[in-house]
Amino acid sequence: MLLESLTSEVPFYAPQTGSGHEISAHLFRITFGREKAGFKEQLCFYQRTEIARLSGAVLTLKAATRLPEGASLPAFSARTVDGKPAVIEFGADQPVRVFYYFSRQCPWCIRNVENIQTLARSVGGNYRFLGLSTQQDPEAAPRHELDFPVLVDMPEFVMESYKLGGTPRTIVVSGDGEVIKAWSGAYAAGLKAEIEAYFGVELPGLSPPSL
Repeated sequence: MLLESLTSEVPFYAPQTGSGHEISAHLFRITFGREKAGFKEQLCFYQRTEIARLSGAVLTLKAATRLPEGASLPAFSARTVDGKPAVIEFGADQPVRVFYYFSRQCPWCIRNVENIQTLARSVGGNYRFLGLSTQQDPEAAPRHELDFPVLVDMPEFVMESYKLGGTPRTIVVSGDGEVIKAWSGAYAAGLKAEIEAYFGVELPGLSPPSL
C-alpha cells in the first residue's frame, strides 16, 4: 500500500542540519510520484472488489427474501393502530388480500404513499388492503397516511413466513392463503409498469424526495 511504501522508503529521522529536511522531502516526492499510479490501480481494484461483494450480497438478500408464487402463508394475530386485536385467517370464505408492508422511517415508503393510496382506491372493491407496519407499538404507528387498516405488533413467525425484510413490500394473497404475486420496492420504473399492468390501473408515480 502507499502508506507502507512511504514509511519504508522515506527516512524518518531527526536531521542534524537543514539538508536533512530537504533530502526527506525529495525522497517523499520521488516515492509519491512512483507510487501514485500504483495506488490508483489498487484503489480501482478495491472498488471493483467491493462492488462485486455488495452485488453478491444484494443477490443473496433478494433470494432470502423472495416470496414465491403459490407459497402458503399462515394465519396470524396482531393489533390495529387503535390497539384492538385483529385476526388474519384464510379459507374459502376469505377475500383476496393485498398486504402492504412499510415503515414510517422508510423514505421510499413515504414517496410511495400516493401510489399505494391510488391503487387501494382504484381496486379496493376486488381486494382487501391491509397495511403491515414495522412498528410494534400502536401509539408509534402512523394513523393517517393510509386509507386502509394498518396492523402492528405481528408475531415473529410472520416476519419469516411472509419474508418481510426491506420496505416497502406488496403481497397479493388468495383467500386460501396462497401467494399470488409479490413485489419488493417502491413503485418506480419497471416495477410501477408491472403493477399497473397487473391491476389494470394508472399510478401517479413516486412523490419528490423530502429535503
